[in-house]
Amino acid sequence: MILSQKYSLEDEKENFAILRFIFYTLLLFFVKTQYIASYSQLPKQLWLPTGIFQIFNEPIVFNPQAFIYIDIIWKGLAIFCASGWEFRIFSKIFFVLTFILFNISHNYGYQTHTNMPLVLASFALAFCGNHRIFCVRALFCAVFLSAGLSKLRNGGLDWITTENLQNVLVRSQIYYHDLHPLAHKVRLNIIFAKLPLFLNFSAAFIVIIELISPLALLSKRFRLWGVLLLLVSQIIIYFTIYVNFAAYLVLYAFWIDWSRVHKYLYRFTIGQIGYYD
Repeated sequence: MILSQKYSLEDEKENFAILRFIFYTLLLFFVKTQYIASYSQLPKQLWLPTGIFQIFNEPIVFNPQAFIYIDIIWKGLAIFCASGWEFRIFSKIFFVLTFILFNISHNYGYQTHTNMPLVLASFALAFCGNHRIFCVRALFCAVFLSAGLSKLRNGGLDWITTENLQNVLVRSQIYYHDLHPLAHKVRLNIIFAKLPLFLNFSAAFIVIIELISPLALLSKRFRLWGVLLLLVSQIIIYFTIYVNFAAYLVLYAFWIDWSRVHKYLYRFTIGQIGYYD
């Protein structure tokens, strides 16, 4: 029992070490901070602070030159966290800086909904101790659950039974005509818009899978296909509504047991070489 417990703890430690590296490294790749400096050019009348930022009477303004150094600090903290060096300290500093930077746009009315789950995930990694991986998974499920509830709250069953999704697909061709050229070449939105009955079933399916997403925390059987379906749905959204959820790949990584992946790769690479030797 002691040996098996020690083994499981080592597995968990290895899994988190790999996830830590993946999370903070992919943040550097997917999340761009440069646009935040551009908000300093907006009139201060547009500053409408929300939440904790209501304590600031004046907008938070970053000088573009100063922001270069802030960006270097942010990336340096991400590298420290990825390496695990003084993780308990640097992960907390990283979250505070990230929270401030990516909430500035919210106070100007721009909701960076593809980035905020990553900000909250950095909070879980910094403050949730041995439950970090579970908390990130719970956050993942909460994001999709809230998306499903929001659809029903704002549109009701009409979101499913009417031509709502069809209208969204057509509008996206106009609103996002200058985004993601690869998706525009495929033109799935135009193809699907001609299939109204299919869209009604698709809308119902999306809402259902979002509402039951928390089952992934409780059922291993649901976890595999449930998370995969959410991933497929976001890929389809990219090719139809042109919303890029690539940053969410960082969160999907937390559903993989990387210690098992490492052992599997070792067995069929280094292990095989040792066997033949």
